[in-house]
Amino acid sequence: MKIKFALLFIAIMLTQNIKAQFIKGFEIDFKAGIGYTNTLETTEARVTGDLGTDIGLIFDYDISGGLFYNHFNTTSRVDDYLGEKFLFRSNYTGIYLKKTFFPRSFVHFSIPVRIGIGGANYSNHVVTDYDGYDDDSVFHLHEKEDKCFIYALEPGIQVEFNLADEAVRLGTGVSYRKLGNLHLNYGDGYKIASGCDLDGPVFNVSLIIAIE
Repeated sequence: MKIKFALLFIAIMLTQNIKAQFIKGFEIDFKAGIGYTNTLETTEARVTGDLGTDIGLIFDYDISGGLFYNHFNTTSRVDDYLGEKFLFRSNYTGIYLKKTFFPRSFVHFSIPVRIGIGGANYSNHVVTDYDGYDDDSVFHLHEKEDKCFIYALEPGIQVEFNLADEAVRLGTGVSYRKLGNLHLNYGDGYKIASGCDLDGPVFNVSLIIAIE
């Protein structure tokens, strides 16, 4: 029993030592952005609306890393094949790494890279009455024509401004989203989107809270 407590004590001390030497703090980044897809074979290029969050640790040498989540929708357009308005939607999550240069300066910049996995779909926005209710309540439903698994790679560059003793930062920048394994098809197998059809630049603004 004493040996177990001794090993536990040593492990805690090593963890604290590693934390003291390498881990400097914690950060969370809330992002909103507007993007643009490449030209699609079956539809016109589309604007995207993005929302995302990064949560991670700040390490020595002004490197940070952790987990991220991102969601985007494209603008909806009438699909000539189906005769209704459809849009592309995607959610993906994974890990990020970011190198920040001159973080103590009022104006500085960073280079983030995000790598993740998720899904994409081509869906119709339908408004339907609730069943079994007498009122006119409605709910919004996305009926998917097709969906697929994807992986994502998104490198970028961002300019940041220190607002409150480096604890609060406002950022703006651009990244390039690359989706792999994209293959969306109609029910008869005819292609909707594939390859680099949903790749493109994303312009974003972010609010970063850092605790060191």
